[in-house]
Amino acid sequence: MTDFDETSLVMTLLAVAGIAVMADRPLEAACERVLEWFQPRR
Repeated sequence: MTDFDETSLVMTLLAVAGIAVMADRPLEAACERVLEWFQPRR
């Protein structure tokens, strides 16, 4: 992983966490969506 990839990954996680908090959704659901997003598409 390059530094850019790590930075964008962290920013994405922070953005998703912020959206989840603003939408008042459980953090677990947000994490599951992130994991689903990063899993290989079939």
